[in-house]
Amino acid sequence: MANILRCIFGHAYTDIPNHIPASVGITTQGMLAFFLFWLVHFPFCAFRPYQLRGFFWFKSIIVLPAVWGLFIFCMVNTKGNIGSVYASKITSSKGWFIMYAINSGMGNTATLITNQPDIARWSKTESGAQWSQLMTQPLSVTLSASLGILATAAINNTWGLDLWNPWDLLGAILDRYVCITGFLELFVPFLAYPFLISCTPDKLHGAHFTHSTHFTPKTL
Repeated sequence: MANILRCIFGHAYTDIPNHIPASVGITTQGMLAFFLFWLVHFPFCAFRPYQLRGFFWFKSIIVLPAVWGLFIFCMVNTKGNIGSVYASKITSSKGWFIMYAINSGMGNTATLITNQPDIARWSKTESGAQWSQLMTQPLSVTLSASLGILATAAINNTWGLDLWNPWDLLGAILDRYVCITGFLELFVPFLAYPFLISCTPDKLHGAHFTHSTHFTPKTL
């Protein structure tokens, strides 16, 4: 949201005076972006999971070109300078590194796994939630992690930065090419908007659906 506001309003957004202490860890600009995202996100809490099926499909479709577009930009801009990502060698047992990789992939969805019964009960069949995740989870985690690591490694090694998330990466692109108008004002929101949309379903199925299942008047 912050990157989208920056592209649309320019200095009218970036020059907002900050009245929040540095110890809080957020600025007035960031708080405004967070509040606007909350306004976008809040109405979706009124829908049931099956009513948002189309929205989840929409999110899955628009995120793919954004992820690949950002990855291609980073590779072309840095000429594939990923540094020492592939330079390190495995000196101990490879089995433990495979376990580390599996643990990282599973840890990424630890909250979802914990709340799995609350979400799986909306499936039409007993095996509906099993096969879909069994086929897509390894591929999606491996692909998204690999593209993210390679893209940020290329930018970090070439530009001398230390970035590991798409929001800061898009902000760094705006900082570096601030003089280029027109292209970035379309390119960055084109990438930021799908990432913004992708966060909404994640918050819904990872928190609100499961929370509302347990937090009922009976519980109170």
